[in-house]
Amino acid sequence: MKKEELNFEHNPFVQAFCKRAPELEIYFHLFNSKYFRVKLEQYRVYICSKPKFFAHGSAGYCSTDEKRIFIRNGLSKNATLQTLVHEMAHSKLYWIRKTPHGKMFIVELSRLRKLGAPLSLSELDQVKVEPFRLNVRNLRKVIFHALIIESIPRKFVPKYLELEFFLPYSEIKKITDIGKIISAVLGGDAPLLPHHHN
Repeated sequence: MKKEELNFEHNPFVQAFCKRAPELEIYFHLFNSKYFRVKLEQYRVYICSKPKFFAHGSAGYCSTDEKRIFIRNGLSKNATLQTLVHEMAHSKLYWIRKTPHGKMFIVELSRLRKLGAPLSLSELDQVKVEPFRLNVRNLRKVIFHALIIESIPRKFVPKYLELEFFLPYSEIKKITDIGKIISAVLGGDAPLLPHHHN
C-alpha cells in the first residue's frame, strides 16, 4: 500500500473499501496459535476491494503502527492464506524497519516452513537459498527495543529474546555476548532503531 493512504482511522476512503474479514480472522487466530504462540492477538484483518491501495502488485500489507493487516480482495483461497501468513510474519518482525524482506525475514520464512505454514512458491525458493541464521545486529535491535522502548527489566531480556526468535536462550547466547549488548544499550552505546519503512 501507499504509505500516505494507510491511516485507517483518519481516511474515510480506506474505511469505505477495506472491511473487517471475520472468516479470514478465523484463519488468523488459527495461525496465530499454531505458528506465532498467540503473540499477534492485537492485530485485525481487513479485505480491501481497491487494488490501487497495493503498490507494485502486492497482495497484502501489514501496518504495524495501526496493528492491522490488509489483504487484496479477489485472491484464490491458497493465495489469500499465503498472503495472510506473509503479513503475519511482518507483524512479528515489527522491529525490522529498513529491510522488511531482508535476511531476517527469510529466517522467519524458514521457521514457518519447518512448521508447515502455507507459503508461496517464491517464498519456498527463497528459503532454499538462505540459511537459517541470526546475527548480532538483529539482536542489538531487539534488545534495544525491549529495554528502551518497552522498558522491560534486564532480567527478563533472555525470555523476551526467546519469544522474539523462537529459539532457546542457550542457542541465542552462542552468537555473541548478550550481557555486553545489554550493557551497551543501557549505557547509550547502541544504534537507534531505523524509521518505519514498508
